[in-house]
Amino acid sequence: MGLSTPDCYDEIESASRDELQALQLDRMRWSLKQAYENVPHYQSAFTKLGVDPADLKDLSDLSRFPLLTKQDMRDSYPFGLFATPMKDVVRLHSSTGTTGNPVVVGHTQNDIAMWTHAAARSLYAVGARAEDFIHIGLVYSLKTGAFPIHYGAEKIGCTVVPASGDPTEKHVKYLLDFKPRLFISNRSQVLTILDEFERMNIDPRESGVEIGLFGGETGSKAMRENVAKKFGIEALEIYGLTEVCGAGMSTQTPGSGDGITIWEDYFYPEIIDPTTGEILPDGEYGELVITSLKKEASPIIRYRTKDITAILPPAERSMRRLAPLKGRADDIVVFNGKSIYPLDIEQELLTDPRVRPFYQFVISEDNNGDKFTVDIEMSDELAASDLTAQEACCAELIADIHDKSGLSVELNLKSPMTYPRGPNKSVRLVDQR
Repeated sequence: MGLSTPDCYDEIESASRDELQALQLDRMRWSLKQAYENVPHYQSAFTKLGVDPADLKDLSDLSRFPLLTKQDMRDSYPFGLFATPMKDVVRLHSSTGTTGNPVVVGHTQNDIAMWTHAAARSLYAVGARAEDFIHIGLVYSLKTGAFPIHYGAEKIGCTVVPASGDPTEKHVKYLLDFKPRLFISNRSQVLTILDEFERMNIDPRESGVEIGLFGGETGSKAMRENVAKKFGIEALEIYGLTEVCGAGMSTQTPGSGDGITIWEDYFYPEIIDPTTGEILPDGEYGELVITSLKKEASPIIRYRTKDITAILPPAERSMRRLAPLKGRADDIVVFNGKSIYPLDIEQELLTDPRVRPFYQFVISEDNNGDKFTVDIEMSDELAASDLTAQEACCAELIADIHDKSGLSVELNLKSPMTYPRGPNKSVRLVDQR
């Protein structure tokens, strides 16, 4: 279904669940067929489980089809999962490949049009209009990063400020001089920019930003509220994956609460038990699995994202929502027999104004077993105070973490500017075991 009005609102956004599910079933059948007939990996994996696209009679039948892992995608490097001839592929994107071959995905002209449409819908849903300036801090690279947001903003007719890789002080200047209504960034970048505002002794509210859209890495509600308070804005979540289409796959919208609306006419979500692969009911936390419904070059069938969330009912739109991410399945720490989400600890740390949102968790071994250490930067005020005040802060934070999580940690207060600033994702957890 194309754009029904020039303002980027689609009829499907207010359709009944029956209408939406009928569209999903039709597109899912096409996507399974596209993958099965053109990609040897899918043909082999489907055959191994004794299924083919004709077996999809109902949306629930998708659970009969095999899951796709990141390792499957790495093993198919570079073009083994492509379903169209290379002459039809107009763009390549990939993951960083820090732990092996990168994941490579291709896009046809129609794929680019689809993700542009999804991103435009996301931006319009959060309030972007043709007369607005949009400051983009997301990175332009082989990862999808800023691209869908850039295209989506231009489709609406917004004025795009692609500041991305510029020095932090330039971001501050552009925000103050251009007065963009929307600011879009990953969390590490926005924290770095806020740090620069503080260093320059300028109130971020002077930028005139009204809406902040942040994604690219998981962060706690406390971090988002901290950013919202400093800018004096509504800070919303945006979520996407390079393997699927990047930012614009889903977005938190005003009026949707903490849930992140996923554009279900393009991307079909499931939640599974990360250990057993069992389908979990809506409302229950588990690993998010995504199936693309219109991707031509790189169809994604039941991709295990590793992100831990739950599916929530629709709010003001017909599409369901994702609960705020608790973290990644890879990031769940088993410490002294207990599973811990690092974001739960972050939530406790970042409600204390005596410390800054730049930190690192280090898990190591010593003669007494595993050790969990929290290293976090002090605020300028705490850094300038005496040792007694710093020791009191340290003791209180340790007690708060223990009260909320039952976890006993060591905590080290670091000097301001200990950790690097910049647009790239921060390394929050180091497991040395």
